[in-house]
Amino acid sequence: SEVLAAFFYGYIWSQIPGAFLAQRYGGHIVLGVCALLWSISTLAVPYLATLSHHHVVVGRITLGLFEGSVFPTIYHLFSSRIPRDERSRSLASISIGVFSGAVFSFVASPLLMHHFGWQMVFYFFGGLGLVWSAAWFAFCIFYESRDGHDVPLPCFPSRQAKRLTPAGDSEAQLNRDHLAQSQAQTWYRRLLWLSEEARSIVAHKVVLAIFYSHFCHNIGAFVMMSWLPTFFDEAFGLGGSSLVLTCVPYVAMAVAVTFASSYADDYISSGAFTLCQVRRMSTIVGFLGAGTFMMLIGVFSSPAGAIFCMCVALACNGGGPVAGYEAAKLDVAEADYVGRLQSISNT
Repeated sequence: SEVLAAFFYGYIWSQIPGAFLAQRYGGHIVLGVCALLWSISTLAVPYLATLSHHHVVVGRITLGLFEGSVFPTIYHLFSSRIPRDERSRSLASISIGVFSGAVFSFVASPLLMHHFGWQMVFYFFGGLGLVWSAAWFAFCIFYESRDGHDVPLPCFPSRQAKRLTPAGDSEAQLNRDHLAQSQAQTWYRRLLWLSEEARSIVAHKVVLAIFYSHFCHNIGAFVMMSWLPTFFDEAFGLGGSSLVLTCVPYVAMAVAVTFASSYADDYISSGAFTLCQVRRMSTIVGFLGAGTFMMLIGVFSSPAGAIFCMCVALACNGGGPVAGYEAAKLDVAEADYVGRLQSISNT
């Protein structure tokens, strides 16, 4: 359990720094470097295991540090590049990738361990990460132009571009700019400046609603994914390693995310509902469906009915929020602040 928990010790502390790094150096750079480093951390686990238990724990903390910056960086990239009526589908594509990767790992890991030993699991997935990192740096940051010169992609953030700042009082804005650029400012004044920025992000009632929704979503998802296998084992004699209990929920969530995001973007683009109405309805329907079917799991006396309710609950908890409060993060903040908003919310 200590090894498993070690990942989150690193994960929680790199959210906010990851957002700042993405804004400073560009999301493409941060995402590629983090993917490279977490792949190396994965490859190093078998070697660390030969040293001591504590080395493995440190390795897992390092892995969490590098992975913690991923979602703030992705949100930073999406914020200024994805139109409003395509944001639900864009976030859904990320969620589908997460779910698909989980299903693939559940199927591939036992086979790798059976034929090649447990070390091969880390070598295999770490190697895949290195290949992905190489492809990312080769194709997503620069491309070869016709005259033979490397040209930045149009979506690559310009170092010359003027940074976006949140709307607000002009005098307060001038003070923030002065504090940010002054070479003689003290640490105390820097702290005040950072505190003012943080307050401007988290004080709004819409942002607080997003934080609360994210908290409820994570509670529901982690409770169901962590404790339901124990419930099915004790109530129906289904082991936690059952392929049905490990793979089917992720498949259900992937399907739900696909349909929910598509309908949400269609409603926005057609004007059938306003942007705010779509975000609210998606979040409310998702949470109500998840809560209702979670309560129904204990009603059924057959494993088939209970598994059905579990899948529907997870589908609602996955599909609704992605098209709801998750996409709303891209709507409520200016481009340079979306990554920070996601980092605070995800923490």
